[in-house]
Amino acid sequence: MLTEVEIYTLQALEAIYAITKGLPRLVNNLVTSCLICAYGRKQKQIDEDVVYQASQELEV
Repeated sequence: MLTEVEIYTLQALEAIYAITKGLPRLVNNLVTSCLICAYGRKQKQIDEDVVYQASQELEV
């Protein structure tokens, strides 16, 4: 039986909102970068550290 795992932690979602202020284009760019960063780290879940790393790479 497979269990559901949230891709983004609650803290990651809060960080995404704090960084982007909910602007759709910025949210989209940041979460895409988060997915790429997490893949590079071989993480299956995106946490706050990944969000901040992605935001630094995007210079948001």
